[in-house]
Amino acid sequence: MAMTGINQADISRKLNISRATVNRALNGHPSVSPETRELVHAFARDMGYVPSAAALTMRRKGRTEQVGLVLPDGHNSPAMLSAVTGMNMSMEKVGYLLSLVRLDDIRHLHDGRCKAFRERVLDGMIVTQINDLSMLEECRKIVPHIIWMENTRDDDFCCIRRDETGAVRDLVRFVVAKGYQRLIWYGNRPNYPEAHFSVIDRYNAFHAEAESSGVEHETLHCFELKKQQAETWKGIQLDKSTCIVTYDQRYAIRANMLIAASTGKIAGRDYGIVSCDSAESSGELFPELARLSLDMLQYGKLAAGMLLDLLHDPQNPPASRLVRPDFIAGNTL
Repeated sequence: MAMTGINQADISRKLNISRATVNRALNGHPSVSPETRELVHAFARDMGYVPSAAALTMRRKGRTEQVGLVLPDGHNSPAMLSAVTGMNMSMEKVGYLLSLVRLDDIRHLHDGRCKAFRERVLDGMIVTQINDLSMLEECRKIVPHIIWMENTRDDDFCCIRRDETGAVRDLVRFVVAKGYQRLIWYGNRPNYPEAHFSVIDRYNAFHAEAESSGVEHETLHCFELKKQQAETWKGIQLDKSTCIVTYDQRYAIRANMLIAASTGKIAGRDYGIVSCDSAESSGELFPELARLSLDMLQYGKLAAGMLLDLLHDPQNPPASRLVRPDFIAGNTL
């Protein structure tokens, strides 16, 4: 009867011969007698033994041609799925296998529970959106070749992230050039330790550019998004000289609905609204929204390309990259 997941250690134990002998027999080494070689092959065949593709590739090429992708817990947004698709497309073209790595596996690195880490089958990793610096250091212990994507880590090499500061400052300049004289920031404030760099950079860039442009600007303090009610906007004066700049499309969609419900005012006609980020769902839920949008498929391809460059020439790591999102005009300004 064939066994599921049998390995060389199992064969060694069952036949009571050393693991080294099993390995040499399976690979046709001349030091193993024909009788022992036949015994091992017959037993392996009967038990359904399948050699590790990663191990075979490692012996043949000195690498496994497998790379890991570390995603934060519970992160399954359509935008990130597009980035993963882009990574996989680039890796498949050159024969690499992209494997998902759970953040929990890194937390329990020393337990040896994750086979990919225990057997060192990953040539490199792309690590995304992790803010915990201690966790980032744990990643470095697993594999030496890492591309840091959308992380707090911001070195001169091997990092790729959105150019939040440049993009938001350009956006504010564009809004001011459209004639808006009063800007309202609606979104997260970077006043908590675990704030993602995008929260910090967007908030600071908005206020810095608004101040530089000489326009009135303020922040609408945001608690949990789901708790925002129509009353939030009743006491706020909105007119054609006012533009709301939101952290992302979730806040823009929420503001648009609440303002319409509480005041009857319409974005693009009675006031302006623009988002610093968008997801694929924005086109369905708020297609007319003016917004910044990053091509996540291409973004994933860029990250994969940087990792492939690093694996090809580890002595010359790729320079870090800032990627500028595109502006979608919409009709809300």
